[in-house]
Amino acid sequence: MKKGKGKGFAATALLASGAAIFAVSSGASAALVTISKIVTNNTATTQSYEFSEQIVVSQAISDLKAFGSVSMTVTDFNRNGAVVTSDAGNFYSGLINSAKVHSFMPGSSPTSYSLTAASRGQASMMADFGNPTPIAIGKSLVVNDVLEVRFNFTLSAGDQVAFTGAFNLIPAPSAAALMLLSPIFGGRHRRRTENGY
Repeated sequence: MKKGKGKGFAATALLASGAAIFAVSSGASAALVTISKIVTNNTATTQSYEFSEQIVVSQAISDLKAFGSVSMTVTDFNRNGAVVTSDAGNFYSGLINSAKVHSFMPGSSPTSYSLTAASRGQASMMADFGNPTPIAIGKSLVVNDVLEVRFNFTLSAGDQVAFTGAFNLIPAPSAAALMLLSPIFGGRHRRRTENGY
């Protein structure tokens, strides 16, 4: 589902919006939803935008942990600088069945974010959460649940922003899966040489 609020032009960027369900090492499934957009504010005033992407879950996943990422580039088109800001205390949200289960604000402030480009310039950022340790959210997924990633921001007049984001839910690793992984990460092995020692 794609939504946009405010005036301007939005196009799908090079990384196509979509989703993937894939296997992890424990044999369980994970759920991933991604979004990618280019937004041009072709009005004379700052506009607020909301964009989201959803998938319908095809397999149940218990004891969820979350991680995600965002990258963004803002470009000044009218020679007076450009700015993207979080909108009304929101920036990135991960949702299950329209209920927010995780929010993320890049940088050090938990309540606001802004990215500013100089006159005739660009500014970029990349950020993630749950890396290297995914965040427990105390939820599970069942078949036909809806997983969603959502962005809320304002964009200055006459300027453009391109962004991508991902929300990934994985099952907490089981003891059996950790045992299977232990020889890979914790085991010791000897390197063989031409002479066999």
